[in-house]
Amino acid sequence: MPAAPRRRRRAPLVAAAAVTVLAVAGTFTALHFKDRGGTDDGAGGTDGSGSPAASAGGPDGIVPDDFLGAWEGVLRGSADAPYETGRIEITQGRAGEKTGVYVHVTGERLCMGRSTLVSADADRIVFGESDVTTSVPEKRCTPAAHQTLTVRSPEVLEWTSGDVSATFHRSQKGPKAVPSAFVGHWRQQFDVLDAPPDHEESRSFELTVTQGPVGAPLARFSENYPRTDEETGEETGDLVHCESTAVLGGVGDLVVLGPPQLEPGSDPECSPSGSAQNLRVDRFEGKERLLMYGMSADGEPAEYVRR
Repeated sequence: MPAAPRRRRRAPLVAAAAVTVLAVAGTFTALHFKDRGGTDDGAGGTDGSGSPAASAGGPDGIVPDDFLGAWEGVLRGSADAPYETGRIEITQGRAGEKTGVYVHVTGERLCMGRSTLVSADADRIVFGESDVTTSVPEKRCTPAAHQTLTVRSPEVLEWTSGDVSATFHRSQKGPKAVPSAFVGHWRQQFDVLDAPPDHEESRSFELTVTQGPVGAPLARFSENYPRTDEETGEETGDLVHCESTAVLGGVGDLVVLGPPQLEPGSDPECSPSGSAQNLRVDRFEGKERLLMYGMSADGEPAEYVRR
């Protein structure tokens, strides 16, 4: 019997891999509400470009127009290699109303919640008490502490919470927040060494990214790999099939995903990585590819091409 082809080791996908991006945790439900005078887009009205629609404030609220919209930043790590990210969407309202929707993503969890507006003027906006609306994994999140955002420019805010600070940049929001370059079906590539010409790879790792708002489960992973005998380590001839989804946690320069959670019907042998992920798209040897990095530790990315 000929020897089995040797496989080049690559970063695993969902059941044993990396899946990263910006965040905050909970149940897979997008926070969806109507902004006063805006559109039902999940985070308030926009002018079609991702910038907030003009707001007169006045009797309906105290938030200056410069603060309205979505803002994102890196709390730990760097823009190219984030380990912790934050996002807040600010809508019009009065003091005492929950006008801030935040997302906090670390290497192992995603948390979402709503924050109460304390005060706002031309230079600064302050949020106080918060509640958790989403926790991934479940029951792992605590309410956000008081948050203060100070204007640095029309596109940049300085965010502070306790002794933590970060620079937040204006970001996309609404029902089509995902950059179009990421949307679609992707398949992970494998390098198989010494494979015969008619070799068919039995493993498959696929990722489908759909369009939608931050806070929704927009990334779906599908994985198949050979089942092996526990005693001999030999392949049994059938496949382990795993399905999992991840919540979109950020859409800045990188797309951030919360930790993937297994879907019902997955094989009992399946176990997702438990790591948040960040995605980026580039071109290599003339072909478009998607790179997925885990946010809990340094490592090589998983590489995907369009299916």
